[in-house]
Amino acid sequence: MDAIALTGPVDSTATYGLGQEFEVSVNITQTDTPYAGYEAKVQFDNTVLAYDDPPGVTYMGLGGMVLDIFPPWVGTDTVYAGSGAFATSTETGQAHKIGFECIGVGTSVMHLVTLVEDPAFGSKTLGIGGATIDTCLVDASVTCEGDMAADSDGDGCTDGAELLYLGFDPLAWYDFYDVPVPALADQDPNGPRNQAVAMGDVLGVLFYV
Repeated sequence: MDAIALTGPVDSTATYGLGQEFEVSVNITQTDTPYAGYEAKVQFDNTVLAYDDPPGVTYMGLGGMVLDIFPPWVGTDTVYAGSGAFATSTETGQAHKIGFECIGVGTSVMHLVTLVEDPAFGSKTLGIGGATIDTCLVDASVTCEGDMAADSDGDGCTDGAELLYLGFDPLAWYDFYDVPVPALADQDPNGPRNQAVAMGDVLGVLFYV
């Protein structure tokens, strides 16, 4: 079972820019024993990456009899997900994908937590009835590059400061102003608005109209 960045091969490092969203794929690459499910607990550096809702979760057919695929359980620096079935399978390929965003400069290992580290929720493949199958795990890594002091969108707020606020995009100049986001909807409670109407506020409204 491998955790790999979708843009790179197994065991390699993928590189993204600050504020960029991407997906990590958890793959089953070899099956000596038929399995009926999998569980993957991915640990990451939360000073570099943040969990981001994936555009859609994909999973193996597991013999065409998928029992369930539960929503990811998200911790401060872990994501736990998986699926199960009534039938066994020997299929290989992408089992799950998880979305992330670069929020800091650095390299984060995408670590598949082992059963030794977490006996209850470690990464593994499962047989019928939930029996654990011996599973070899391989990690990957992602590097986020950029300048936290830069102001890529020219809105007067640094990329680093914008990334510290939930929902702020260092590449979107209109999200730092006083206008509701989106316009005429409930205001984002995390917005550091200055209570003054500036030209950027007007342009921000026009952007949404």
